[in-house]
Amino acid sequence: MENDSQKRNNPRYEQSITIELSRFSESKRLLNARVENYCRSGACLLSPVELKKGDILIIRKTNNAEVNYHGIDPKCNFEIMSTEVVWCNATKQDRFPYRIGVKRMLPYF
Repeated sequence: MENDSQKRNNPRYEQSITIELSRFSESKRLLNARVENYCRSGACLLSPVELKKGDILIIRKTNNAEVNYHGIDPKCNFEIMSTEVVWCNATKQDRFPYRIGVKRMLPYF
């Protein structure tokens, strides 16, 4: 049975997007990461570091990242946005050993 934290009200789009992320408390320490999929309310990220539920992140797409927003409101893009970590799971990937679920925080930038 699917738990409430995994239910989605918005369509999810698969697209790999190169981003930089930082914890809000460590805004000068940028980490290279990737968006694996996203929707209007959140995203699944691949991260080089483990993050904790409740961490506030600032994420932005890198200059060379091309994104197809699938008709999502342009204000809800990855130019820069604040998010909250909802979950974090280990993966078996070397470059990005953690998969992280985040929800968008308002306002959208």
